[in-house]
Amino acid sequence: MNSVKYSFIILLILSTTLTYYSPYNYILAFISIVILMLLSLPKKIAKNSTIVAVIIFIFLYIDGFRVFSSSFEYSQERMFVLYFSFFLFFFVVNYFKKEKNFELFVKAIEFVLIFHLILWFIQFIGLYLANYHIDYLEMIVGKESRAYPKHIAGMILHRPTGLSNEPGGYAIDTVILLYASYIIKEKLTRLHILVITSYFLSLTLFGMIFGFLLVLIEMAKKIKKITATHIILFLFVLLPIFILFLLYISFRLEDGNNGSLIMKLQSIFWLFEQDIYRILLGSGFGINDFGGLIADTSIYFNLFFTFGIFGIVFYLLLIFLLRKSFLHQALLSIYFLGKTKLYFMSFWFFLAMLFLTYYKKIGYKK
Repeated sequence: MNSVKYSFIILLILSTTLTYYSPYNYILAFISIVILMLLSLPKKIAKNSTIVAVIIFIFLYIDGFRVFSSSFEYSQERMFVLYFSFFLFFFVVNYFKKEKNFELFVKAIEFVLIFHLILWFIQFIGLYLANYHIDYLEMIVGKESRAYPKHIAGMILHRPTGLSNEPGGYAIDTVILLYASYIIKEKLTRLHILVITSYFLSLTLFGMIFGFLLVLIEMAKKIKKITATHIILFLFVLLPIFILFLLYISFRLEDGNNGSLIMKLQSIFWLFEQDIYRILLGSGFGINDFGGLIADTSIYFNLFFTFGIFGIVFYLLLIFLLRKSFLHQALLSIYFLGKTKLYFMSFWFFLAMLFLTYYKKIGYKK
């Protein structure tokens, strides 16, 4: 029973990190949730529920493809995905709060993180040794990933994407598992260091920030009392990172393939050129009056662009709910520097994982 349950927990977690495999990742997640729910029911109930579950699955399978088809507007697709993501959030928080399920959840997170890392390193070796890009995304869904190499100082630096469509996507998808594992282990492990190394080797700005700040948190935890020496050492570490950050931005702006970064900057300038009501109240969910990829800026800006001051309130509410753990607040704040769409499963899975581990370590303690 446990091995079957463990397998479907792995599939559920894996599906939330396959952002670019829609709608297949949602189907995989739904099947996993249904099976896990059935395995938790008494045998008599489970038999009758299986028939109902199959009927519901067929309906959602047909309706899901109908929503994802071109005959429907994009906003309807987003609402369909958002409803499912809400369901995923409540399922994860409630199902895995049971100790036996939580233990399997922890093991599954480690397994999926290692799985992502192995595929990334296979891709890395293929690029540098044979100059061949093993494109998993194209193999599975027929979409080519954006693993464009960078030419710096006469060197060709490859940027593996793993199972994602771009290096930044690899970082934002796997950092959920990295942070979950770090919270549970309460220290940096060899696996964590390897994942952070893969972020830096992928030359992804988001990944570098995720990794650097996590290492910084680990170092800060070991300092009992901050002295002038600590501050000086911190500045010496921070200064070269800041210089590298500026050089990276400058390089991206001068590079021929810089559309993504320019779009991010344009969206910020555009918003603050609008009237005060538009700025404070936001565009509303499912409405993008700018036209570009707002999700590529950051979750912070995405929330503010979409919901205005209510987006800020949402973030502050999350911080308040996590008030008993600085680590959880810090990791939430760092994750929001990344890019993702607010209705994606990965976003809501991250929040679910954060609250699940928070209540496991803080909320249940009296």
